Amino acid sequence: ESVKRFQSELKSRDPIYAEIVRSLSVVEKEAYSLCRFLRARKFDVDAVFELLDDAKPEYEKAKKHDFYPNLSESLGFSRDVFLSQYPEVYCGNARNGCPVVYMKLGCIQPDGIKCLLAVEDADQFFWNGMKHGYTDLLEEGRRMNPAFARTENMTVYDLAGVSRSQVNSDTLEMIKVGAKVMASFPETLHCLLIINAPSWFGLVWSVVRKLIDARTASKIEVFTNTKKGIARMQDLIDNSQIPSDYGGTGP
Repeated sequence: ESVKRFQSELKSRDPIYAEIVRSLSVVEKEAYSLCRFLRARKFDVDAVFELLDDAKPEYEKAKKHDFYPNLSESLGFSRDVFLSQYPEVYCGNARNGCPVVYMKLGCIQPDGIKCLLAVEDADQFFWNGMKHGYTDLLEEGRRMNPAFARTENMTVYDLAGVSRSQVNSDTLEMIKVGAKVMASFPETLHCLLIINAPSWFGLVWSVVRKLIDARTASKIEVFTNTKKGIARMQDLIDNSQIPSDYGGTGP
């Protein structure tokens, strides 16, 4: 019922809503798109449209620039310069086909980012990745595993070197910029591995875990032991796809 109602209302409402829902249509069938958004709000259609209301302004703003196909030109400096301050990269695919994104949180440099551009303009990096790179990675995943159907990714957060002082308003502001973009791409997380977690992170995680729904929490694994974290990565990702930083033979 929820799927039929959602599909019907998309036809009668602002066309931008349907465009957002089907923004990964190059690699995602309509049924998967509809269910992905519905799962994000526990199949409450009204709540899904509230989500789309929130996503719409950011989506329309980025659409005017074709979602920044040439990132270096849009930013005014190279992608590598941005990555030196915000080290988040897609690299290879998991055994099940999911693209894998790695983030070294201990190397985020909020002050450096602010020297390069206004923090809110960093959304160009996220839009470029999702609209001009993510679909290629999903297609590669399907070549590796024809049964891979969902538009999900695996994320690895490396907390090596993270101190409590780094978890501040500037860092969180940068993460929020990415979250605003991802409002247009809900339910794209297959699983999240948090590796090299410092001892104090356990207390933080025990609090955070209570604030998120059980389904999301079940997708997150936290490792304070480096060897165990790498071993889990190797369970999920072939060594040829794992970056050399983590003992693999990938780039």
